[in-house]
Amino acid sequence: LGEVYAQSRSFFASIGDVDVSTKIVRGSAGFFGGEGMVMQRLSGKGLCFVLAGGTPTQKRLRDGETVYVDKGCLVAFQKSVSYEVSYTGSIKSALFGGEGFLMQKLTGPGLVVLESLPTERLVDAMRPENGGGGS
Repeated sequence: LGEVYAQSRSFFASIGDVDVSTKIVRGSAGFFGGEGMVMQRLSGKGLCFVLAGGTPTQKRLRDGETVYVDKGCLVAFQKSVSYEVSYTGSIKSALFGGEGFLMQKLTGPGLVVLESLPTERLVDAMRPENGGGGS
């Protein structure tokens, strides 16, 4: 796949020649977009494993095809994919509707990997004060 960008702290292991570094997401909206300003840059020739929660899903975007992703649900994307944080909805719906108003906008061509249940949401759901875990 060549060069791939992944969410912070998602690199797990690799076989072969894989370089792990960082990529700074430009623009102040990136800071509020769930993944923060820094993403992991994975490159080289080898096999790389990244962490994902729930069910990982691959989507191959055609040239110009766009997908909007909720914060935290993006695992990785190819260098050829354009990434930005986009404002959606209203502040009212974000504050009172339980939905975020910042979405990650990915435009093809290239491969995008998504996760159905981000790790932080799973951990939060399992906390006893939230009705999860234990008796």
